[in-house]
Amino acid sequence: MVKLLFNEEINFSKKQVLPTNTTTVRDSNTGMLVRLANLANKKQYLVALLTERGIDLNRYEVNKYLECIPKDDNYIDSSRDKRMMIFVKPFFCDLKEPIGKTDVKSGVFPISNSIYGAKGRTTQGSQHKIYKEVYLQTTVDRVFWLLLEAYLSDFAKVKLNEEEGYIEKVYVSPRRFIIPATITVTLNGKWKADIPFGSKDNMSYKTSVETIASLLQASGIPKLKFSFTVESIRT
Repeated sequence: MVKLLFNEEINFSKKQVLPTNTTTVRDSNTGMLVRLANLANKKQYLVALLTERGIDLNRYEVNKYLECIPKDDNYIDSSRDKRMMIFVKPFFCDLKEPIGKTDVKSGVFPISNSIYGAKGRTTQGSQHKIYKEVYLQTTVDRVFWLLLEAYLSDFAKVKLNEEEGYIEKVYVSPRRFIIPATITVTLNGKWKADIPFGSKDNMSYKTSVETIASLLQASGIPKLKFSFTVESIRT
């Protein structure tokens, strides 16, 4: 269009790339990045909430995580301090037996996931079953778990006994594995966490959701919102 209007050649050797200005948003009170300022506010809110409800901050080493308040932009939130292991029972299967199959040249064979526990390692479908119950291992935000443990402890376990084993990742095909059902909890309209849960005494998913919802509604936790996601199989 330039040439058509002004009948001039365009010299591409002199083209310029204009710089893009990037702005870093900082909190006006602390001078820190807004993300870190929000994290500091979140931790202070959780300390106050747990303390107000008489919950021991030392349980599950929650205090270790909450006491690390961001002071400057160099702060890194430790995933190891933030999350902890829990164990849940899937709704649609018994983990003592294989639930998936794989195709190989010689035929179709079940996928036997490894089971671990106090009595040692075994596999799904083994002839001599050394564990009466088998769970799926997963992780959870330790602060949210501590806050809600009284309402969710029937649907997830922190510690297994000698008669119970666990599978680290339950594969139903060479690539696909089980993702447990979750409760997405929101506190104070700002902060969210997904908490896995499973079946209690072979209770159905629908009944479990109704029971948990009733317990959380009666918890008295201010500005608590929650929603549920059914367990699924993902790649």
